[in-house]
Amino acid sequence: MRTPDAAPTNKMRLNTMMFTTYFLMNMVNSINSRVIDDSELNVFKTLFNNSIFWLVFLAEMGLTHFMLFLGTSDFGTAILGVTELTVVQYIICWVLALLSLPLNVLCKKVIPIKPFEDMLPKVDLEP
Repeated sequence: MRTPDAAPTNKMRLNTMMFTTYFLMNMVNSINSRVIDDSELNVFKTLFNNSIFWLVFLAEMGLTHFMLFLGTSDFGTAILGVTELTVVQYIICWVLALLSLPLNVLCKKVIPIKPFEDMLPKVDLEP
């Protein structure tokens, strides 16, 4: 996936950015999903109530960033298919991921939850 002079290709950088953005969006969504009440917009309200959440969160962040770090070596690139990102590319990944926070608030304000609550008892997924 690298060029003959061992430089990463643009497709490889794009794939790494997509992986990083997807992962970071997942991590931000884990914060968003801690508060599911449609009237509560502050997702940081209960953020420090559960230490196990933070252990899992930090472990996931550490493991994924370790994988990205391995992308700086030929071995890591061969195994994981990722490459190093520039600071600007990494910041773009974070900005896109953090857009999940205001998007969550927007969805809670725009999409009413009541029709889904009314429909839920009518749906039987277990025969």
